[in-house]
Amino acid sequence: MSTSTAMRNAAAELELAHKKRREKDHELRLMSKLQELNRQLDAERVRVKEKKKEEEQKTRLIVAANRLPVTPAYDEETGEWHFKRSSGGLVSAFLGVKTFEITWIGWVGVDVPEEAREGIAARLRQQQPFRCIPVWLDEDTADLYYNGFSNNVLWPLLHYIPLSMLDSHTTLAETQWEAYQAANKAFADVILPEVRETDLVWVQDYHLMLLPKYLRDASPQLSIGWFLHTPFATSEMYRTLPHREEILRGILGADLCGFHIYDYVRHFHTSCARVLTIGGDQGITEGNDGIFDHASRRSICVDTFPIGIEPHKFEEALETKAVKDKIIEMQRRFDGKKVLLGIDRLDYVKGLPHKLKALEYFLKNYPQWRGKVVLLQIAVPSRTEVPGYQKLRSNVHRLVSRINGTYGSLDDVPIHYLDQSMGFNELCALYFRADVMFVTSLRDGMNLVSFEFIACQKKRCGVLVLSEFAGAAQALGAGALLINPYNTDDVAVTLHQALNMPQKEREDRFMYMHAHILSHTSQEWAEQFVASLRHARQTSNYDAGPFSELSEAKQLPTHNVVASYKASENSGGARLIVLGLMGTLIDYDSFMNMEPLLPSVRRNLATLALVPNNTVVVCSGRERALMNEWLGDLPIWLVAENGLFIRPPTETGDGAAAWEMLKDDIDNSWMDPLKSIFKYFEARTPGTVTEMQEYTMTWHFNVDNDDFAEVQAGNLQTHLTKVSGRAPVEVGLDMKRVEVRPYGVSKGAALAAILDRLLCTRGGGSRFASANSLYAASESSSESSSALPMASSTALAHAADGSLGERNHFKWVLCVGEVMARDEDLFTTLQGLFDYEDAGVNTSVSERGFDASNSLFTCCVAKTLSQAEYYLEDFNATAGLLDLLAHVTHDAAQLGGSMSPQQPSVLERLPQLLRALVGKQLLFLLDYEGCETAAEGSLRDSHAFNERDDDAASSNSGSFRRESSAGPNRASRSSLASHPLGGFPSEFIKLVTLYPTAVVTRQTAAPEEREGRSESGGGDSLPRDLGEISGVRILPFPRTSSQFGSRNTEDKDRRATLQEQTIDYEASYGVALESCNAKLTEKLKEIGAQHVTIEDNNFSMSVVLRGASDEEQTIVREAVLEMVRTEFPMLRCTEGRQALEVRPDVDWNRAKAAKAVIETVVERMTEALGLRGVLPIYIGQDEAFRNIREVHDGIDILVTGGPAAQSYFLRDVSQVGQLFRWLTEQHGAGVTVRGGKLSRRQPPMPVLGAGSKHEARDWHSRALPARAQPRHVAPDMSGNRHSQ
Repeated sequence: MSTSTAMRNAAAELELAHKKRREKDHELRLMSKLQELNRQLDAERVRVKEKKKEEEQKTRLIVAANRLPVTPAYDEETGEWHFKRSSGGLVSAFLGVKTFEITWIGWVGVDVPEEAREGIAARLRQQQPFRCIPVWLDEDTADLYYNGFSNNVLWPLLHYIPLSMLDSHTTLAETQWEAYQAANKAFADVILPEVRETDLVWVQDYHLMLLPKYLRDASPQLSIGWFLHTPFATSEMYRTLPHREEILRGILGADLCGFHIYDYVRHFHTSCARVLTIGGDQGITEGNDGIFDHASRRSICVDTFPIGIEPHKFEEALETKAVKDKIIEMQRRFDGKKVLLGIDRLDYVKGLPHKLKALEYFLKNYPQWRGKVVLLQIAVPSRTEVPGYQKLRSNVHRLVSRINGTYGSLDDVPIHYLDQSMGFNELCALYFRADVMFVTSLRDGMNLVSFEFIACQKKRCGVLVLSEFAGAAQALGAGALLINPYNTDDVAVTLHQALNMPQKEREDRFMYMHAHILSHTSQEWAEQFVASLRHARQTSNYDAGPFSELSEAKQLPTHNVVASYKASENSGGARLIVLGLMGTLIDYDSFMNMEPLLPSVRRNLATLALVPNNTVVVCSGRERALMNEWLGDLPIWLVAENGLFIRPPTETGDGAAAWEMLKDDIDNSWMDPLKSIFKYFEARTPGTVTEMQEYTMTWHFNVDNDDFAEVQAGNLQTHLTKVSGRAPVEVGLDMKRVEVRPYGVSKGAALAAILDRLLCTRGGGSRFASANSLYAASESSSESSSALPMASSTALAHAADGSLGERNHFKWVLCVGEVMARDEDLFTTLQGLFDYEDAGVNTSVSERGFDASNSLFTCCVAKTLSQAEYYLEDFNATAGLLDLLAHVTHDAAQLGGSMSPQQPSVLERLPQLLRALVGKQLLFLLDYEGCETAAEGSLRDSHAFNERDDDAASSNSGSFRRESSAGPNRASRSSLASHPLGGFPSEFIKLVTLYPTAVVTRQTAAPEEREGRSESGGGDSLPRDLGEISGVRILPFPRTSSQFGSRNTEDKDRRATLQEQTIDYEASYGVALESCNAKLTEKLKEIGAQHVTIEDNNFSMSVVLRGASDEEQTIVREAVLEMVRTEFPMLRCTEGRQALEVRPDVDWNRAKAAKAVIETVVERMTEALGLRGVLPIYIGQDEAFRNIREVHDGIDILVTGGPAAQSYFLRDVSQVGQLFRWLTEQHGAGVTVRGGKLSRRQPPMPVLGAGSKHEARDWHSRALPARAQPRHVAPDMSGNRHSQ
């Protein structure tokens, strides 16, 4: 036993040893593999680094400048050409760039004979350190290009000198411009054969402003930069430039535009905006990093690159013996004196006359400095052949002579003036010896003389007196003493301060400036620009505003849209329809007049929205109140003020759904300061309108004079951007409007919030909850439907990556809208729903082609540049598309076999209706198609009916004899007979004689709208086009009388106590505001409020109390609040600072309008007739009047409204006459008395008039109890409804 155990243990130990050995071997192999992978990784890093280095070495930098770094000169003695190197700052800057092979292309600067050009070009290519390639220009072209347009037009203008103030040859302007173009083209012709795809081209200065575009047109992929070494004038100056647009277009051909300081960048932005305009196909859009050019569809980066010098070059020169000898000589010459140094080109922008006059004033007012201070002024000759420069030179010489003659002596003069250039060693010695550097430039791009002075003053800490108009003032301003060279007094005081500055202050100021020039060298400038240019090459676009992602849209294939919609009808897939408002559902003129949507558009929207599988969203920049007025009663999602507010659908059409604010921290205090700016531009731009919403302000300029309006729009945008400052708002210009909205608000964000809810909704009784339950994620059943997330991106992300499952997607989506570029995310939000991943490649629906069962159509309106895939021309095209879709829905409803059986109309429930009427005083409110015409006829024919014989009335209890065609009323009868109600005019007249009646009047559709409806094939099968309520007509009615048709003379002659009345209502907010304005104006005159004014804000109005006394303000405030409350319920009044704001009431809707009508009618009629406990009955086609049940316990009988919960209905207008006949028959049978009072005794079986055969059925057996009526209904397209 022990032996076997020992053997087993030994075997186990051996196995364990083998296992450990195997594990160790495996570990060693893994370590070896890991080490090998590390070696491979290190090798790959080295290879990538070397490859990158090789690529950098291969990349050439092509510098295109007006002049080459060397200038050829002909030696007449030897007959040979020699080259003289330039010592300019630009050459010094590129000497420090070591990572690129630099090729310099430029004009040679002199006229070279044809026979010598080839040899000179070959020698220039061998130059070091820059390979040079010459551009040959003939003498005339060179003169007109360089001395003409470049230096006689561009140079002065960029330095703020108006062209009209120069002695320039204006007659040569066009010739000079042609030469400028020819020279730039000559540069392009030389560059293009030399350039490679990997090269970078850097264009220098104002001489070559057209060159970037010429290069871009010839080589679109080329990386091009442009830098301006001068100032860039303000837009007011730049706009005076001839050919201003062509020059800006030329500059925008570059990928990167560089300037010395931010001021020049801002001026360039503003000039582009004002000259090229903002938005549109040819305009630009300003972004955070640059400009987006709509014409070329490119983003251009615009940035600052402050140039510098190489300080070590000057510091090293100061240590040389030659410079030290010069310094000792100058010390001996100017011993005991303070030296002011000025080194400038003899140019009018350098301010030499201003400098001399300031020194003269200084010597006059500070006599203690006479003989103790000297100005060393070096004036480097410039353009000596130009008359203007010759005149400047003479003026300077005269000033120098006058000052030296006044304040000098035989031994000493205050000004040492040299009209010549200086060598480098002499300059360094002068910089070192000077106590104060005196710079009075009127305009200067940077002024590197200031930098050179600081580089030579390390041991002395001299003082820099610097013009605030030089670019260097922004770099060295904290250490320099800044002056306004135009203010002679100020300059003199500053000179005195500089000469008396304490040593400690001098050192502190100098150390700041010295640190700056050490960190901002010319080499740093060049490397920074080149690095930015390389980045521009590698970056597809910059943050150049919302336009940078837009592309050309295609025309919407309407047949595809309709076909895919039909296919989705058959498959039963869920559909999403997203629409804009202005420009999409309503045209601009109608919106400006605050007119409602066309009835056909509303009808089509209602048709689409009531389909269970459809979800309709209308997104607008308009305020909530207007959205409520126009669309509040439709079962659709509403988005107001560009996405700040959303409102879910109302299920019953009563407009009772509440608005929700998506951003809670919004403040509108910024609106008051901007209001006056909007009004200023509105008053000065004919045809423009300012729209002031609750949290947004919009300036519409859709006018005939587009050019002037666009200029004004650009000015307004610029001004608003400045004034709004740090307010959390965005200023946008697009689609013929300038808009200021809260930051971060967009229609796309609002749509994302709506989609989030639709995709996450669980169950619930809402039609939308059930209709969209197929989009909910089945795995998230634990989430409550009552706690829906607000604008979460989770659902959208899930929708995009498919994690919600195929059944959770909308199968068909249509988005049509005229939106600003800021709201283009409306389209991208929907495109995110349809993007999917297939084999690792993202493919959009548009790339998969047309798919009738699963389609997305994003469509912009009135523009082609959009993130939408398609476009439509205008509002009419959108209306036509909606009409087609509505008729597809109509046809599907007629052909579908799944509809529920039709429910019984009120004619089949008369016993139930009769029980509701017993014991009540009836009052009728009629509102169906044709009732207004019938009311007109009843007023004309009522006398004839009163002349009828009692016996005739008794013998015709079931029907009434019609008026003979003969007699005075034939015309009215004829008109009634031709009307759709011509079949029952007598029933109408009889009813209004028996019962107190009022008729609702409405705005009728325009003739072309009615014709359009007829041509569309809708006929009576589509819902009636209800116009807006314009008033109520109360028909005359006597208080008491005997039975109908009595011949009692006293009864007949008695005047009706209820006279005919017409009550007018404001049909829209626009009419209400206009009426309120007029009445308030009269009221203010009445109470004598002379210091109170009313401002018409187009979509609101302000009662300005500023200037009125406290007592007057109190009186006016009470009067305004009372008038708005009692006379204009659709408006609301809020109190602001020194003003009362009257604007549309956001809670006003069709239901409230109906309620106001009901209350007014009941109050007027009951008061006049002395009635109590009336039962108002509404017979009409407006579902908003269904609240008559809540207002006065009334009864609503909807015509073509279909069955609804606890409601009666008639299938169409033709059934109205049958109902009228039944009501009059109850009177003839003794059930009612005149005035509509029903007897409390048990009524007999209703007497039925001659009509359809089914009227003889058992009414009691057909009556349905209220609780049995279906709760949710949807229309069939024949005018009836079926339960869901």
